[in-house]
Amino acid sequence: MLLNAPSGKKFRRSFERHDFPSIIEYLVGSSTAGVVHKAVTVNVSRAGIGAYVFAPHQEGLELYIKTSLPVDCRLATVRWKKKVDESIYLIGLQCNEAASLSETTSADL
Repeated sequence: MLLNAPSGKKFRRSFERHDFPSIIEYLVGSSTAGVVHKAVTVNVSRAGIGAYVFAPHQEGLELYIKTSLPVDCRLATVRWKKKVDESIYLIGLQCNEAASLSETTSADL
């Protein structure tokens, strides 16, 4: 499927996205210690996550996701961001390890 990224660039999705609205906790960087931030996920796929965050994370920043998700994605990299409001950003995360849907089927998402 050919899509437009927030930057206007065209790209192909490798995996189908599944709606998954949920509040998650994450840390900035790959460490499991530090300040815990909250985000609201929009969707997940085998390779990434779309989420609303409340800080302007830069592209390339690595995040450690503390909350369990239906995909195997503890470490993720910010690939793009779009400012939605004064302190709300929509970001695209790419999972840094091999990700796969858990035993949950897409119908359960």
